[in-house]
Amino acid sequence: LLKEQILKFDRAAEFLATCASGDTEEAKMMLEEAKEMVHEDGVADLINCSNADGITALHQVSSSSSSGASQACIDGSLEIVTFLLEHGAKVNQVDSEGWTALHAASSCGHPDIAECGPPDNVHHPRTGATPLHVAAAKGYIEALK
Repeated sequence: LLKEQILKFDRAAEFLATCASGDTEEAKMMLEEAKEMVHEDGVADLINCSNADGITALHQVSSSSSSGASQACIDGSLEIVTFLLEHGAKVNQVDSEGWTALHAASSCGHPDIAECGPPDNVHHPRTGATPLHVAAAKGYIEALK
């Protein structure tokens, strides 16, 4: 007899995957559940959760490429970025490489996403580059405007 196995994922991993898919309705439900199960801090914890590499939902969305070949499953979805920011996503939270979501958006040529957050003066710890430097180096003129 084969026993059916049920695979369970950590709530943070589920939230990251949901945001990467661009499903704002599911993400809203997950935030409501977090608020009910924990408290208001549970929402802040979930919205800014990260994987082992420090990649948050906002990083994933901001780093998607038009070919769909990167981590995110969506094409620079402004809707999910706006949703995350409205619910307290930290624009200046860095990943394990020292990049913020705005660095990622600038690197991938998503000026509409880069404009969502406040001016980002976070410098990469090794290179000192800001998101503006990254956009300039990649030749993304629209992101520089």
